[in-house]
Amino acid sequence: KHAGDCLVVQSKSEEVNFERMNPRDRRVVHLALAGFEGVITRSDGEGDDRRVQIIPVRRAGSSGTAPNPS
Repeated sequence: KHAGDCLVVQSKSEEVNFERMNPRDRRVVHLALAGFEGVITRSDGEGDDRRVQIIPVRRAGSSGTAPNPS
């Protein structure tokens, strides 16, 4: 399921936000998606409301603004 969401982020360049998760489940998602190129994961929120976000990463030379090297 989460790998499928990762593919959506890669292809559409849209952020995906999961429902809130316990710390163990968030860690599993972060580790499972760590090997996917073009996305990063981040936990957002506080306490019991923390959730995982999958965020597209723009690479230099792709459409959009390239990261500032400074």
